[in-house]
Amino acid sequence: MTRALAGAALALAALCAPALGQARAARGFDPLVFFAGRTYSEGAMLDDAGRPTTRFSGDTVGRREADGATSFDQTIRFSDGEVKRRSFRLVRTGPDTIAVTGSEVVGSGEGRLAGPRLRLLSTVRLSAGNPLSDVDFDQSFTASPDGRRVRNVSTVTKLGFVVSRIDETFAATGGSGRRAR
Repeated sequence: MTRALAGAALALAALCAPALGQARAARGFDPLVFFAGRTYSEGAMLDDAGRPTTRFSGDTVGRREADGATSFDQTIRFSDGEVKRRSFRLVRTGPDTIAVTGSEVVGSGEGRLAGPRLRLLSTVRLSAGNPLSDVDFDQSFTASPDGRRVRNVSTVTKLGFVVSRIDETFAATGGSGRRAR
């Protein structure tokens, strides 16, 4: 379940990532712009004391659609060698709101933008076809002042109980799809 949570978190987190799309201070963070390109991420699932229990990295490739939405594909690599792939779609639903759908998202998740931050709430199905595996994600994405990095801090709950915390940082990589330093 830990690996599935990390995979789901990384995939959802990807929705708020690439393309050297500037998160301009005057306009705030725009995940549809940031994620319409390539990002690299590194993160960890954390235990109750904040210690990493599982490490992972990811490459995300996004593109703008004709209707203004942004679609992404993400490849997640776990430290034990396991690889998972996910896909997502972000749609602007208002000046400061977005909706997300994806390969693991149950229905549609909702996000609210405020300056350099996005708070995204969604339900994720960790095991296809099994609604008993559904968990809730409360994700907080914060863009760096230069708009080239986004930190995602997530809390995952089941029936109101915290089952995991995730800390991950995305870096826009432009066209290379490789780690930005």
